[in-house]
Amino acid sequence: MPPGEPAIEGLPGAVAWEQSLYEGFTVAGRYSSTDVTVSGDLAVQQLAGQLTITPKAGGDPMTETIKGVHVLRRQADGSWKIAVDVWNADSPAPGGGEN
Repeated sequence: MPPGEPAIEGLPGAVAWEQSLYEGFTVAGRYSSTDVTVSGDLAVQQLAGQLTITPKAGGDPMTETIKGVHVLRRQADGSWKIAVDVWNADSPAPGGGEN
């Protein structure tokens, strides 16, 4: 659920969204805090950090302070995969609206 956009559903939608992002930008992220709670085969991660995107066509990098929640699901092989990813920025949305 990227900020300021409709929710993305399913793996094909997520892959298409990320491909379009990475075609135009270099993306770097860093968590400044994270807290994980595990219950059975589900885990919830509350996070905060910074996300920097730099246009590949040139221009200044844009850095946002973000916070979000990941819901992870344990897979049959014991690994964990993100099932739900919700985040937003601490700064106001363009035009003075709220995120």
